[in-house]
Amino acid sequence: MKTIKKISIITAIILCLVISMLSLVACWDKTPDGTDTDNKTPDKKVPDFKAIYNEMESNYGWTVGDDGSYLSADTNIYNFDDFSNSSILNSIKEMNKKLGLPDSLWNDMLKTTWSMGKQEETYEDIGIKVTWTYHPDKGLEVTYKLLG
Repeated sequence: MKTIKKISIITAIILCLVISMLSLVACWDKTPDGTDTDNKTPDKKVPDFKAIYNEMESNYGWTVGDDGSYLSADTNIYNFDDFSNSSILNSIKEMNKKLGLPDSLWNDMLKTTWSMGKQEETYEDIGIKVTWTYHPDKGLEVTYKLLG
């Protein structure tokens, strides 16, 4: 009987060691900050457009896709001639900051003319593509889309 107990205890210890080693190997390729040890790139945290939309103080002039794949703003939703809603315009600037986009994007948006057509910038590190267009009769229209 003592031999059977010893074998059972040894088997349990070996099993625990094997499970511990497998758990360690499964976590081995990640550092605590989420960086992949093979290529040293952090895991992407893509924005949750639906949550952002729902948390906005005022989402007037904004739309979000049912599937959460895009978030859009229109500074002139009724297409009045020579009109742009300054609060929506300001909220676009704030959205750029919230998403971690560079100030240069805001500058490019403000300097866009109707003859330039649709503009776009892709930010792989953030996981979004931004498109925008401006027309004096339609205002600035901006869309943030999730990549892939």
